[in-house]
Amino acid sequence: MSVPIRSMVSTALPLRVCEVVAVMSDQEILARIKQLVEDERELRAKAVAGDIDHVAERQQLAQLEVMLDQAWDLLRHRRALAEFDEPVDDALPNSPRQVESYWQ
Repeated sequence: MSVPIRSMVSTALPLRVCEVVAVMSDQEILARIKQLVEDERELRAKAVAGDIDHVAERQQLAQLEVMLDQAWDLLRHRRALAEFDEPVDDALPNSPRQVESYWQ
């Protein structure tokens, strides 16, 4: 059985326009979230140490925030599908524009 591959287009990442995402388990999504949070901590540490300029830090933080929002959104979507006995692999990552326009 082959694993379907889906693409997630990210307008927030000019250098990585299209990131290929295989159908992931909830644990893999949580691991991705953990890695993104660690990347955010490292970026903030570099900023405090003066290893990165303020503009670059803001741009990279904005990109990380969008990716985190997409990952959390995908996880919530998968959990909602599971709750109603629907196939969780039907969940696809929403675009940055969509996840960033949700009301908090």
